[in-house]
Amino acid sequence: MQQKVTARDVVQALNTITGGRLPKDKEDMFSSGNPFVVMKSSNIPGKGVMETPGLVFGDPNQEIKKLAVLMTMTESSIELAGGTGVDAIVAHHPMADACNSGGVLMKTYLGLYKIAAFELHEAFHGLHPGISYI
Repeated sequence: MQQKVTARDVVQALNTITGGRLPKDKEDMFSSGNPFVVMKSSNIPGKGVMETPGLVFGDPNQEIKKLAVLMTMTESSIELAGGTGVDAIVAHHPMADACNSGGVLMKTYLGLYKIAAFELHEAFHGLHPGISYI
């Protein structure tokens, strides 16, 4: 019998792949303790973003049976994932780069299809071949 894989297990695997670059806990995520949690801004008001490698949307205990890997998450990729039974998406680019599409929040689409979302932007930089390694 195959063991159930959860979003938490995916985080552990991604942390191994990135050499331990994912935040260990919320304190590590929101303090200056992790150099791969990065605040970036285009200097346009309201367009700053904190890049947080790891699980950015979903329940850590959610079972993951089918996982997709992509560069940039879009409304279309979420709908394709939902239509093909994908429960998790690992994206290179931060989710905030495409936080909505057509006026619908990403979390609305992700929640509709019950898809866990992971991002690895800064955590993958310098680790070539990066996302293609997965």
